[in-house]
Amino acid sequence: MAASQDQDLYRSAEEQNPPAAAADVPQMSSSASKSSDTTRRKCSVDQKKDTRDNDELKPSAPRDVAKFYMKVDWPEDLPPKWKTLLQKALQIWCNSEAKKKCSVEAVQLLDDGRTAEVEITPSTALKDIKTATLTFRSLEKSATVHFQKAEPKSVNKVSRQKVNLC
Repeated sequence: MAASQDQDLYRSAEEQNPPAAAADVPQMSSSASKSSDTTRRKCSVDQKKDTRDNDELKPSAPRDVAKFYMKVDWPEDLPPKWKTLLQKALQIWCNSEAKKKCSVEAVQLLDDGRTAEVEITPSTALKDIKTATLTFRSLEKSATVHFQKAEPKSVNKVSRQKVNLC
């Protein structure tokens, strides 16, 4: 009797007296149970994420961008980082001098670097403007720029800033 009591000490209560209903139900391992719970949660998170991503991809309205060409009257050699300086000076002019507030979306240098293709938002910002004076604050210089809608003749886009800056 003592031996059978010792054996009972090492068995759990469920092993000693399993309930009738539990004996009829197949046992699922705890890892399988966790796996199915994780899958359910993951699916619901993915569904929520998909809905949110689809909403973000839909633009509210088409972009109102206009492409202009500008020629800068710059008598000297172009300084280092000319494209950045030109874009910054144009944005400063848009914020302070332009009749209608505008934003510079892109600047692509053409030919010798003194001509550029510029994208401006909104498209009507430079509607009646033919010339402007840009201030290059870091250089403490100003330059006149001429805007035109049509692409200038004999224009070659400079893919990378490899304009002779020396």
